[in-house]
Amino acid sequence: MKKKLHIHSDNSSWAGCENMPGIFLQNKVLNNEFDLTFSYRYSKEYVKGFNEWVTGIFCKSANERIDSSKRDVFPLRLPISFLYKIRLYFRPVMALGYFFMLYEGFVLCKLIGQLRPDVLHINNGGYPGATSCNSAAIAGRLMGVPKITYMINSTTKNRWWERPMTWLVKKCVTKFITASKYCRDQSKFLWVSIIVKENASNGKNWVTINWEVIPNTVLSRECTSIWLLRGGLDKAIKKSDIMFLCVGNFEERKGFKDAIEAFGKIKCDNPRVLVIGGSGPEGSNLKKLAEASTSLVLVEENDDFDTYSLIKSCDVLLVPSIRDEDFPNVILIGLMMGKPIVASNICGIPELFKSDFTYLINPGDVSRLKVLVSRLLLEAGERKRLGAANKQLFLDQYSTDKIIERYIDLWTQ
Repeated sequence: MKKKLHIHSDNSSWAGCENMPGIFLQNKVLNNEFDLTFSYRYSKEYVKGFNEWVTGIFCKSANERIDSSKRDVFPLRLPISFLYKIRLYFRPVMALGYFFMLYEGFVLCKLIGQLRPDVLHINNGGYPGATSCNSAAIAGRLMGVPKITYMINSTTKNRWWERPMTWLVKKCVTKFITASKYCRDQSKFLWVSIIVKENASNGKNWVTINWEVIPNTVLSRECTSIWLLRGGLDKAIKKSDIMFLCVGNFEERKGFKDAIEAFGKIKCDNPRVLVIGGSGPEGSNLKKLAEASTSLVLVEENDDFDTYSLIKSCDVLLVPSIRDEDFPNVILIGLMMGKPIVASNICGIPELFKSDFTYLINPGDVSRLKVLVSRLLLEAGERKRLGAANKQLFLDQYSTDKIIERYIDLWTQ
């Protein structure tokens, strides 16, 4: 008889941190091992993303996946959604989150008691992150779930007023999981030392911690034709243009302005274009820069926006982030597609590459970024070599079958 695995996640929309739950729900090997159920905090934006990435157009071509539309999925209408809306105008209102956790705990205790899972897996953005994720950990322990794992996808914070909740969560979680060692090491306030073996001869103990580092992975899927996409952009890109790409939220932390500055300093005449795709608060500023340049194209996110097709279309992927990254999905997609990548040497990003990888830049180092962009612009052979090495790296370390196998080992131990 298969064990039961319940996954709970909470985010305002189907963002990058929802990537792994989407993969779990679609993976045949995992579904052959477990009976999967899934719950999330309801929002229209989240449902839209879930329908696209798990049951809809972005998964229809992969024959190794299952029909996730027929499984048990539980959208939870939680009142804290109103606090998140008010937070945009008055941040201190989130202090009321503790009171809302009481209701979340009641709802999740009822659901978990109904499902009786052998494993509860919680997926959170950062920590403390979404309150319902912490409520789920506590509810899982109250309802006697034998194994509770808790995935943290981004930065962790140890604020004094949240420490009572953190103490409870640590008592409840069997294993915390991060994609990078960096995030694990920045989260020592969540560590619990566990004596695994006692050695009577020397009086020493073999001690481990309540933590597992498992890299993320990404799924392959059909993409828009390269030349069809290039021709459909606001400024049509010629076949002779070398296309550099930045893609992600239009936020200052992504470092897109550094990429624009570095690109503008290149003096050679080789045909080139820099495409920036996404959406966010910096969109209006980036739009002005794009309108003033013939070699800068802005692709704003809409119903037709497709990160996979953009990355497939580029010749070089740039990830010049300056802070608050961990294990970016765009880099994993670039590796999978065999793209040359230039990335910032921050947080968990360097762990994605081999130790001798030379296309890392310090955050904000425009001069170094210009040098690397110039090299890849001028040397087609180097683009080909680097792309092939990146594709092999993905197959060796980040392929879906390897990552799913590690999760199965964790949940069945």
